Amino acid sequence: MMMNHLIRLRSPRFAGTYLQWASSLVLALLLLACGDKEKSGASLGPCDVQPPRLASCGQACTPGSACGTGLYCSEGGVCTADCLIGSTSDFLCAEGQGCSVDGRCGVGNTGNGMTGGGNNACADVNLTLTRPQPNIVTIVDQSGSMTESFGNTTRWEAVRNFLIGPSNARPGGLIYQLQNEVRFGLALYAARASGTSAPPQCVNNTPRVQAVLPTALGNYDAIRSSYQNEVPQTGTPTGESIARVRTLLQQNPPTNSDPIIFILATDGDPDTCANGSTTQAARDLSVAEVQNSLAQGIRTYVVSVGAGTVSTTHLQALANAGVPPTPGVTNAPYWVATDPASLTTTIRDQIIAQQISCTLTLNGQIQDLEKACMGTVLLNGTPLTCNDTNNGWRANDARTIELLGEACTQVRSGSGANVSATFPCGVASGLI
Repeated sequence: MMMNHLIRLRSPRFAGTYLQWASSLVLALLLLACGDKEKSGASLGPCDVQPPRLASCGQACTPGSACGTGLYCSEGGVCTADCLIGSTSDFLCAEGQGCSVDGRCGVGNTGNGMTGGGNNACADVNLTLTRPQPNIVTIVDQSGSMTESFGNTTRWEAVRNFLIGPSNARPGGLIYQLQNEVRFGLALYAARASGTSAPPQCVNNTPRVQAVLPTALGNYDAIRSSYQNEVPQTGTPTGESIARVRTLLQQNPPTNSDPIIFILATDGDPDTCANGSTTQAARDLSVAEVQNSLAQGIRTYVVSVGAGTVSTTHLQALANAGVPPTPGVTNAPYWVATDPASLTTTIRDQIIAQQISCTLTLNGQIQDLEKACMGTVLLNGTPLTCNDTNNGWRANDARTIELLGEACTQVRSGSGANVSATFPCGVASGLI
């Protein structure tokens, strides 16, 4: 009986039935190994074979998270793929569909030059990024009191050396370091040149303002050429000089639409063109002109070069007039530099660095913010981690990303920053 039974199983009629049943069982087991894939075209995927064609096939994941190039996380929490990017014969999508970078078949997935077989691979989207480049005009008091000692130098030399570097150390200074990140301009102001007769306090009732405008990237050479041989003059007509700088800016406007910022570095209470002595009217005029600047969208940050040289009441009034009020904050900050080191910390770290934005605008948009972390953001060729507040990036909205922690600090340092971003198709798209 046993022999007859074996003979029957080997007969052609029953052998065909057995092979069909075995093939169906193997195929079912392979499909189960795939998890609950969301196939939409391919009949057999790169995770359906043994060994799997992709290393992360079958790994546990959280739905919606990234599994690595060529794979997606299924609703059942398993890394899988419908298709294999770049394949010309195996693991293809249905005709008319393409294979995305996360291994999904879909209509409209095209790119990378792949044609034929319904397996047009979806290209990564490389997006360029731009960030605001503020227009910063440093307005420097050129009055005679700037010859007073300041640490191991004078107030005048300390400010000049900080901004453009010492005369024997070219190139140098803050403007040189940041000239590719910030659009710099310069204005030196006094009532008149030393030695000229007075009255009048100002020639033709106009303060002596020597300016390098418009603001521009790469403006270091022009600013240094104008600044390096200048020396302190006479008078401190601060209010009228601020008004004069605004007029010169209107005649030489920036070429971009980013914010304009004044940094006022002064070492004394103001006077006026009409009166070479400090009066309350001169203080009021200075505050009024700072307010007029703010009304035109120009913020002013105030630095006293030396302690006790400008009344704190006047410094606070200038500071409050220079920036929009902050809810819950009574007084805006102002700064008092007491030596060259504190001057550097004040202007570079506490004022200018804060104007260099770490928020970058994409020349496209992130279509699925929940999958934004599938993108790759590089800072000078080094990948940054998504949502890492210590040294990473995050997507703020569909059009902007923000650098965080050390990444932001590096951008603000002026050491050079090249930022690029790449997203899988279906996650982001370029502008049409």
